[in-house]
Amino acid sequence: MSLCRQEGVVEQMKVQGVNSFQMNPYRQSQPISAKGEGDFGKVKDRIVISNEAKLLQDVSGFEKERADRIAQIIEQVQNGEYHLDIQTIANSMYQFYRGR
Repeated sequence: MSLCRQEGVVEQMKVQGVNSFQMNPYRQSQPISAKGEGDFGKVKDRIVISNEAKLLQDVSGFEKERADRIAQIIEQVQNGEYHLDIQTIANSMYQFYRGR
């Protein structure tokens, strides 16, 4: 507790530490292994990849198709052969914002 004096009024104010945790920073870390310190180094790291992650790694076919399509569009734009269907774009935008 500390005293706060303001314009002749004395009030008691409780001061607590910011983000105070019940932790002693000077305490040494405890070993992770419950069996004892002799078990460190015997456990090997390993990685397990789920089936879903393996499927996501096979997306490279999609990326190749996308890159090919982008290259095709770039070539059409450079040659002046790429034309947009403005009515289709307007309808898609209308449906998108109407659905919101």
